[in-house]
Order: sequence, then structure tokens, then C-alpha cells
Amino acid sequence: MKTAKEMFEELGYQRNVENEKIIYLIETKGSFYYQEIIFNLLKKVIVIDGNFLEVAIENNLLKAINKQAEALGWI
Repeated sequence: MKTAKEMFEELGYQRNVENEKIIYLIETKGSFYYQEIIFNLLKKVIVIDGNFLEVAIENNLLKAINKQAEALGWI
């Protein structure tokens, strides 16, 4: 069974851990598009940030988000 990190990496996200946060970042080279999925470990919330107002969460991304939340004991 894959870890959340592996699932995000397969979708093209890079993982960073900083300031009590796990951050998965994806950027499209050659454009200004980026999206971050931030797991705030202190507040126990998930923030999706990007430079577009509308964020689409496809099935595989939702599975990776759920897997990370599960690994943190949030669900």
C-alpha cells in the first residue's frame, strides 16, 4: 500500500515540512500556475492554495489528501 507522500509524488507534487506544516506543492513549468495543499499540524486543518480561485480536486488527489489526513490521525 502506498504512502500519502508516494501518492502525491505520483501526481507531481513536491513535499516540504516547515513550521508545523506539511506542504505539497505542484508548479507548472513555463507558466504561473501553482497549487499547494497544506496540512496545518497545529490547527489540524487542510488549506488548498493556488493562484486560481477555482481548485479542482480529482479523484486521485482526493485519495492522497485522505491518506495524509489518515496518517496524521485526523480521520
